[in-house]
Amino acid sequence: MKKIHLPGAAAFFEVIAFVLEAFDIAGIAAEGEDLDIFLEEEMLEDKNFSASFREIEKLLDKPHCIEEVPDQNWNFLWESNFEPITLGREIRIRAGFHQPDPHFTHEIIINPMMSFGTGHHATTRQMLSAMLRHSFEEKKVLDMGCGTGILSVMAEKLGATEIDAIDHDPHSFENAKENARLNRCKHIRTYLGDDKLLTNKGYDYILANINREVILKQLPLYRSVINDGGTLITSGYLRSDRNIIRKAATKAGFEFVRQTEESDWLMTEFKATCR
Repeated sequence: MKKIHLPGAAAFFEVIAFVLEAFDIAGIAAEGEDLDIFLEEEMLEDKNFSASFREIEKLLDKPHCIEEVPDQNWNFLWESNFEPITLGREIRIRAGFHQPDPHFTHEIIINPMMSFGTGHHATTRQMLSAMLRHSFEEKKVLDMGCGTGILSVMAEKLGATEIDAIDHDPHSFENAKENARLNRCKHIRTYLGDDKLLTNKGYDYILANINREVILKQLPLYRSVINDGGTLITSGYLRSDRNIIRKAATKAGFEFVRQTEESDWLMTEFKATCR
């Protein structure tokens, strides 16, 4: 077993997990401000893995190192590094092995598997905070690139009654279904696939916490399936992407509403303009 040690990479925990979700790695563990990726030696020789890892290197400004490590209980290691996340007194995100806390308005259970969306990353936190500002009662919602399904679960807890959760990754698809079950959700339909599935219309909200390139590509599709006046909440891109995202959204038929920023990551809300 090999360990790739990434100094100062803890802030990119979910992004790195997202980049590596297609690969059969043993796990990722946070150690203070650093991250450790555990994997079998043959994975280091995989060309696709190497290409994806180069994308991770672009995020970081410190060199990594590779070490030999003894076998460990990787599931225990993964779980032991998943700590509950809180957003004020409104939201608490925990794993099933944490005790519930009735002092929070909403509590979301997330099984900590290799899927994007546990609340540890600034993009997910900003998306959840943005959702609290809106009324989801009786609304139809699209969660595009759903990862763990955390945003879908939040949408149902806020009153949404029709939620489509889509992800192209089989692990995320299964994880999203499991997390919907853990949270006793009844209104989430989970789909394995990509933007070719965007044929349903009449969404009141679209939630897209993905990345810049995917969002830029899919913005016209979002506009084709959202109601006039509907709300698009997006994240997964950096401060430097601010202008290109706004310009593309305007061209697609959206009007800028609000933006927040945390650790250089942006969340932007748009309103679908009347045709």
